[in-house]
This record gives sequence, C-alpha cells and structure tokens, in this order.
Amino acid sequence: MLNLHSLRKQIYQYLRRQMHEGDLIPGSTLDLNRISRELGVSKTPLRDALIQLDVEGFVTILPRRGVRVNVLTLDDIENIYEILGALETSVISSVFHKIDAEKLIAMERINADYRRAALAGDTERIYRMNLSFHDAFLSLSGNAQAKRLIELLKQRLYDFPRRAYISKWELKNAADHLLLIEHIRKGDVVSALGVWKDRHWSYAYQETYIRRFYALGIEEYKSEMAQLKGGRGEP
Repeated sequence: MLNLHSLRKQIYQYLRRQMHEGDLIPGSTLDLNRISRELGVSKTPLRDALIQLDVEGFVTILPRRGVRVNVLTLDDIENIYEILGALETSVISSVFHKIDAEKLIAMERINADYRRAALAGDTERIYRMNLSFHDAFLSLSGNAQAKRLIELLKQRLYDFPRRAYISKWELKNAADHLLLIEHIRKGDVVSALGVWKDRHWSYAYQETYIRRFYALGIEEYKSEMAQLKGGRGEP
C-alpha cells in the first residue's frame, strides 16, 4: 500500500501531466469526483495534491465552488519575468567566478543546438535546449531554494502543451545567450548582468513577442489543443 505522501505526489504528477498534455485547459473547472473515480483514490490525497498546485500557482481552490485551472495573464507574465530576471541575475553574480572556459564552451555548444532547433522549428528541442542553457550556470549555485523557485516559475510560463514557437524570438534569445557568454569571457560582470536583467528577462524589451506567444483566449486555446491532439493521432 502506498502511503499518503507517495499517493499525493503521484496524483500531483498526474494532474501536472494532464495540464502539460492539454487535457486540463486553463480557465476550466476540475471535476474532482471524476478524477477521484478515474484514479481510484479518496479525496484526502487528491485534496493535498490540489493544495500544492494552488500554492505553486497552477490552480485556484475556490471555497464551495471547486478548483479552477489558472489562466496565465499578461500581468502574471510580467511579474514572473521580473522575478526570474532578479533571481537569475543574482545567481549569475554569485557564480560568476565559477564560470570557467570549459563551462563557456559547453554553453556555446548548447546555444548552437538551441539555434539549430529554432531554425528547424523543433518545438521540444527548443524547450529543452533553452532550459539546458540556463541550467548550465544555475547548476553552479548552491541556493536550492532559488533554483526551485526558478524551476516552478518557468513551468508556469512554459509547461502547458508546447505551442508553435516564434523562430525570430528564439533566435533573438540565442543572440542574448551569446552576449552573456561574451561578457563573461571578458570578465565584465556588469554588462553580463545588464544583458540578463534588462534585456533577456525584461518584459518591456520582450513584450511584442510575449503578446504574440500568449495571445490565445480560452476558446482558441481549446481549438489549438484539439488540433495538436489530432496531429498526434488521438481522438
């Protein structure tokens, strides 16, 4: 028998996977009775998993009205960009002395793969390579709490079904990556931090692409998810 902690974790992962695959649409209300029946679990571990999702910002528990999957608004995105800019810039500052020539070569290699994926329109590889580039310097930090918060915030931004990425935006980000590498190689910490906070994670600087990428309303989102599933051969 699984203990409640393990069961809660499995239910949490199941619900996150449902969001990732587009089976739980932003703005929709969860049918807790259906989920409980499908998983063959009681309401207690389900409730605990939902509390965690609420704390992390993926859902909102509405007293006596159920649980709603959160919609990511432009205000949410602007706030997340501000927080991520501050956190990642702080990490770069703290690990700057640890980013050696070997690490920079590895970052260049990852960025080249990221750029090729952007040119090819390879959605999954774009996602993975972008995270890998950031992880190259984040992994040097011993601040586990900051890294966990960064991970959660990026999941809020990206971890719904992968939409068609905007190639120009990805190539622009790849150029930011190269600028960061260049400034680190020169030992110019001020310019490196400026590129990351005032350009790469600046909502104002990225706003045109952000608005295009997150422009879909709920009905359009449902239609897109149906098309994606159809492309995967699902009913």
